[in-house]
Order: sequence, then structure tokens, then C-alpha cells
Amino acid sequence: MRGLHAMSETEQGALVEPSRRISLIWLVPLVAVILGVWLAVQAYRQTGPTITIRFENGEGIERDATLVKARNVEIGVVTDLKLSDDLQGVMVTAELTPEARRLLRDDTQFWVVRPRVRGVNVSGLGTLLSGAYIEASTSDGALSNKRAFEGLEQAPVTPAGTPGLRLQLTSSSSGDLAVGSPVLYRGYAVGSVEQALLQTDTKQVLYSIFIDAPYNQLVTSNTRFWNASGISAELSSEGVKLSVGSLQSALAGGVAFDLPDGMVDGEPVADSTMFSLYADEASIQQDPHRYHVDYVALFSQSLRGLNPGAPVSYRGIQIGSVQRVMAPQMDGDFSTDHSGTPIPVILRLEPARMGLPDRAGAVAEAKSAVARNVAEGMRAVLETGNLLTGSLYVGLEFFPDLPSAQVEELDGYPRLPTQGSGLEHMQQLITRLLYNLNELPLNETVESLRGAVDRLEQVLLSAQGILDDESTRELTATLQQSLVEATAALQSFKPEAPLQKDLQRTLSDFKGAMQSLDRLADRLEANPNALVFPSRTSDDPVPEAPGARSE
Repeated sequence: MRGLHAMSETEQGALVEPSRRISLIWLVPLVAVILGVWLAVQAYRQTGPTITIRFENGEGIERDATLVKARNVEIGVVTDLKLSDDLQGVMVTAELTPEARRLLRDDTQFWVVRPRVRGVNVSGLGTLLSGAYIEASTSDGALSNKRAFEGLEQAPVTPAGTPGLRLQLTSSSSGDLAVGSPVLYRGYAVGSVEQALLQTDTKQVLYSIFIDAPYNQLVTSNTRFWNASGISAELSSEGVKLSVGSLQSALAGGVAFDLPDGMVDGEPVADSTMFSLYADEASIQQDPHRYHVDYVALFSQSLRGLNPGAPVSYRGIQIGSVQRVMAPQMDGDFSTDHSGTPIPVILRLEPARMGLPDRAGAVAEAKSAVARNVAEGMRAVLETGNLLTGSLYVGLEFFPDLPSAQVEELDGYPRLPTQGSGLEHMQQLITRLLYNLNELPLNETVESLRGAVDRLEQVLLSAQGILDDESTRELTATLQQSLVEATAALQSFKPEAPLQKDLQRTLSDFKGAMQSLDRLADRLEANPNALVFPSRTSDDPVPEAPGARSE
């Protein structure tokens, strides 16, 4: 047992573990791998990416000759050109330089630069000598591993990455607008038309325009766009107004934008916002606001001179316009005043013209204000806008003496009550007067007048017979003799007449007698017995002068 134990210990002491060391032979493949990776990295850095571009045709593109450029700097060359698998285009393979790797993004664009004439724009004339080349344009987006691209058949009007605002315009006709037409703000070019497309579903022409920064800040929610192509003329009461755009817009068309008169700046808009394209600048003034509410008014008088677009005014301030004059239903039911079936007129009121904001919530506020004013006596009346042309407009005026009314519904429209204006009331009175005159028995009246004239003629003849009678003539002679005698009697009362002188002497004698009688009365009053005992009084003595002797 001890021997066995000793042997085990001896065996255990003989076990020696070997040391682990890396053999130098393994360094060779490791160095080879590192060298290969380094060579691959160097090759990757020195070799640019290979891309494929699909075009509709390969006009002007040549293998190992056509260059790929960015901002007129060479970044690659075409290495292969072949038809696509569906035979609907060509596949162009290009080898780019290593620096061109930074240009490859998801929105990178490629197109073939050839001599082109588009409107008033001429480009690619340099390729007449050097040949066509492929131009690349990119944005500031993130880098991408994308290596297959769809080429453009024409150069983009706005290169990718250009700061600005892209908008959509809709119109019922194309006019003179084309790709590349300028976008103008008060005559200054601030952008261009990028695309024009006819939509088959809506039958509208869709334009894509781009406005360069910083001019994109001029566009707000209240901005209006119109066709500024060529020369437009407007004939108004102020004369003839000519509007001429730039030379470029006159030749190739153009789009202009601005705020309508009296409109305040709206809110900023985002990319791809849709706007309507108006026919001319005058059109944006007729319907400048987005939100509105339509009413219907029934008028019994003639509407000759009331045309669509005529203003709707509130105490002289325009708050809307006439949209449509509808034809009445001639059912043969005429009113007793012979005014005929009322004619419905569609009136469009705009909350923004009433001092409310141009937004959807203002429509309810406008309806509430109109209903309140109608209850207080507001009515729609026809007014004469121009006496020379006979044009009419609709005015909203207050009539406090009228009974209260409400806004009712009529064929889906809220109905505004109407009231005849002063001129219209006068016309009605004249019409009624003429009607009443027409109803008078003129024939009988004329016959009666004729009978009265005959009787008056008989009376005059009788009077003439009396004047022509002999006794009437003698009476006239007698009256004339009496007038002569009366005139002679009056002549005797003149101052120089004898009768007048005798009368004056008699009056003088009478005056002397009256004076004597007056003295007698005074004497009797002083001496009452003078009539019985007359007394003689001596004359008053006359004093003599001293030394005088009496004779």
C-alpha cells in the first residue's frame, strides 16, 4: 500500500504542463489580412461609387466620353450605356470620383444638358462644341447608399436644395403660362413656374411654382395670385387703365401675387399650399376673401342693370357682391299690384369686409350679426349706381318704422327681407298712375267735355246777341253821357274854379262874424247890463311932450 502510494506521488510529480506561446508563423497571415484591409480601404477611398441612371433616351450620351458634372465640375464619366429591361428607356452606368460620394442623397437629381430653347430662356449653348453632359444637383439632406436614380428629361427650374417656398396654383385655363415663366411681386421676379399639368379628374390646370428665399416671406394666407401675361386693359369710369408686366412676362407669360386692396397680412403658409389663380389683377379685388356666406333676396321690380359682381353695400361700405341673378319660375301667378313673380338674387357677404377675421369661425358671427340687424329693421334695397349706365347695386339700409322680421330659409339659402327704395317707390307710383289713367273712361270723359264746350259756346253766342241789341247800345250811350256830366261837376271843385273862390269868400265872412260874436260875448261877461244901459267911454288921453302948447 505504501509502495502504491509512493508511486502515485512519483507519477504526480512527473506531470509537467507545457507553456502556451504564439508561434511567429501566425504573424504572416495576420499581416496579410491587415494589409488587405488597408489596400481595400485605400482602393475604396480612391475609387468612387458606381451609379445607374435611367433616361427615356440616350441622345448625346456616349460611353467613356460623356462626363458627369456638378456645378460645372467633373465628378465622373459614363462607363456603360444600354437599353433597359422593359425597352422603354436606357440605363446609363457612370463611375464617379470619390469626392462625389457626398452628393449621393435620396433627392439627388440627374439630367442631360443639351442646347434648349424654352420660352425666353436659352440654355446649354456650350454643349454645341463640347457635347452633352450629365448634370447632378443635390440638397443638404442626409447621405444615402442609393445607387439607382431616375433621370430628368429637362433641367429642373429650381435645383434641389434651393431655399424657398413651393406652392400649388389651380386655374380653369392655362393662359400663356409655361414652365420657366417668372413669378412677380410688384414687377420684381422672385420665383418661377416649375410645372404645368392638366388634371383630368377636375379639368383644372395645376401649376407648381417656387418662390426663392427670402421672398417667400411675402406669401401669407391672404395672398392672391393672378395671371400677369402680356398687357391687360381695364375700362372704368376713371378712364382706361393699362397694366404691363415685365418684358419676360409679356413674351413668356408670368404669375404675379400681392394682397388685395385693404387686406391685412395673413398667417404664414407651408409648402404645397393650394391657391387659386385669378384671370387678372382686377379679379382679385372682386372676391378677395376666402370665407363668405350666401343669402337670397327676392325683388319684385325690374333688375335690368343688376349684374353679377355688383357690390352689396352697408350704408355705402361694400361688404359683399352679387353672385347670381336667377330666373323666376313663371307659373302665371301674378300679384295684384302687377309687379310679377319676385326674382331671386344670390348675395355673397364676406365677414372680412365686416371687420371680422377671414377664417371659418367668422361665418357664424356674420350670420348672427345679420339676423340681429334684420330684426332691428335692416332690409335689402336696390340702388342706382350710375345714372348714365343704369347700373344697379344692392344696399342694406335700416327702416326703423317697419315691423320686426326674421331671416328665413329659402331653397337652402338664408333669405334677406327686401324693401323698395325711394326711386323704386316713385316708379311704382308712376306705374300705378299710368295704370289708373289707362283704366279711366276717357271716351266718355271726352264726350262730356265736348258737350260742355258746346254749351259754353251757346252761352257766349247768347251774350253776344245781348250786346248787339239796340236797347243795349242806347243804354251804353246814356251811361257815357252820365259819366261826362259827373266829370264836369267834379271839375267845378278845382281850386281855380269860380265856385271854389265864392266858397272861400263865404267862409272868410263867416269867420269874421264869428270873431265879432266872440268879442260881444267877452263884453257881456265883463258888463252884463251893457245891453240895457249903454255907457260911453272916453278915449284914453294922449300925453303931450313938455313945453308943448295947445292950440
